[in-house]
Amino acid sequence: MKEIDDNLGWLLAKLDSLVVFMSDHGEMRFGMGSKMVFYEESVRVPLMMRLPGRIGARSCPLVEGRKSSIPDYRVSEWAGANVPNFMVRTGEWKLMMAKDTASRATDALLDLKSDPSETHNLLWKPGDRRKHAAPGKEMKDRLLEWLARAGSPLETSGRQRRVG
Repeated sequence: MKEIDDNLGWLLAKLDSLVVFMSDHGEMRFGMGSKMVFYEESVRVPLMMRLPGRIGARSCPLVEGRKSSIPDYRVSEWAGANVPNFMVRTGEWKLMMAKDTASRATDALLDLKSDPSETHNLLWKPGDRRKHAAPGKEMKDRLLEWLARAGSPLETSGRQRRVG
């Protein structure tokens, strides 16, 4: 590893251009499926950018903890039948939801703080579903806001699908 670090450092010192590093996320652990699911191990991929004098921590309000116009959530989308098609995630919550009412997919609401392994779907049991109705609605509202801002043709069908 040291040799790679040293050589990469030498190369970056010589370049005055944009360098973008991205990587695949690998395969899933714990039998939760493949890369084509919305669990953390699939949706989190590294992205680093370097452009000397132009891109850095000082130019990013989120890195500095300043307010930003960037929403407090992230959205992923997956095409397919009878699978969750959307994921909306904040620091604490994640909602995985199908795109329309016809889908037989199981929607999921996950509390990432108390269940970082994502093993307890809070929409499965009626008691849990009632108890967590507010965060489920908030997450769906974030998704609908994103779909509207993106001009997605799926906004209407997403609005019609009941969470849970």
